[in-house]
Amino acid sequence: MGIPGVTVELFDDMGNSLGTVVTDANGEYIFEDLPAGDYTVEVTPPADYVNSADPDGGFDDTAEVTLGAGEDNLDQDFGYAPLGSIGDTIFEDLDGDGVQGPGEMGIPGVTVELFDDMGNSLGTVITDANGQYIFEDLPAGDYTVTVTPPADFENTADPDGTMDNTTTVTLGAGETIMHLDFGYDQIVVAVDILYFTAEKVNNEVLLKWELAYDRDLDIVEIQHSTDGSNFSTIKTGSRNLISYSDQNAVSGSNYYRLRFVEYNGELTISNIKVVSFLRGENVKVYPTLVSGQLNIEGTEIVQYSIFDLSGKLVQKSSTDEVGHEKIDMSEIQTGNYIIRLESESGQIHSKRFVRIQ
Repeated sequence: MGIPGVTVELFDDMGNSLGTVVTDANGEYIFEDLPAGDYTVEVTPPADYVNSADPDGGFDDTAEVTLGAGEDNLDQDFGYAPLGSIGDTIFEDLDGDGVQGPGEMGIPGVTVELFDDMGNSLGTVITDANGQYIFEDLPAGDYTVTVTPPADFENTADPDGTMDNTTTVTLGAGETIMHLDFGYDQIVVAVDILYFTAEKVNNEVLLKWELAYDRDLDIVEIQHSTDGSNFSTIKTGSRNLISYSDQNAVSGSNYYRLRFVEYNGELTISNIKVVSFLRGENVKVYPTLVSGQLNIEGTEIVQYSIFDLSGKLVQKSSTDEVGHEKIDMSEIQTGNYIIRLESESGQIHSKRFVRIQ
């Protein structure tokens, strides 16, 4: 069918505009009462359409025509095909089954490139926050979509089933193809780790390991966590790094793992080792002979209890000030006592003192 409402302009051989007309309900146009001469017809293409037929074969929305005296030339037909689009989602295939299932989210920031049937690049787009991409305003034809896979991921879902990060598609005039999904699963490469140990040495943790093969190894990272989930890198080195002593281990549990990166980008993460210990705490209770108040200093004390030498509980209280406590002795009779302190780390300290007048 003809396309109504399209603007067509006529120029003389000097490039002067002779006026414009708008196509009617049947897509037809006409310039009348023209003397013999050379003319150029120029069409303003309708939105979302591409020139697919042109009287002089230039497909540039224009045609040149020579008009004889009294001649009617009604063959200046222009064709326009609607434009289409291609796209959809790059997603993380957590279970590697090639299907985007519940909880498998799109991957943002992935580069996708489109090629025509001659192998010419038509441009690139970056996936949005939902992992989606789209190429718009495309004429009918054959196209190839190519994905640059995210680092440390492998292709597990591919529209044409080849798992090569590319797919070819034929787009019809005005067609929208929005099912070209690519899935990626994180690569876990098994490197032959002969051993990995974590040993407590005084107040430090000594880590040792050995690999069966390390010629391709580029980077070694030692990572630490206090909860076994959220790790941070505490040491980075080359393949010559084969041991490390952590002097900043914390009270409680210390989790360690090794991260190996090869020159080709392949990644291996070791199993997790855990070392738990409580650091020594320096607690001061003074004076030994107390008449007014007893002072506690040196660590984060959460509770104390005072017993006489028979084991009877005399006084118990939670601290009001972490790491420092002043205890009023006015309610305690003269005699020998033991104060039991519980620190925030769970350690128990016992000190002896004498209540005097």
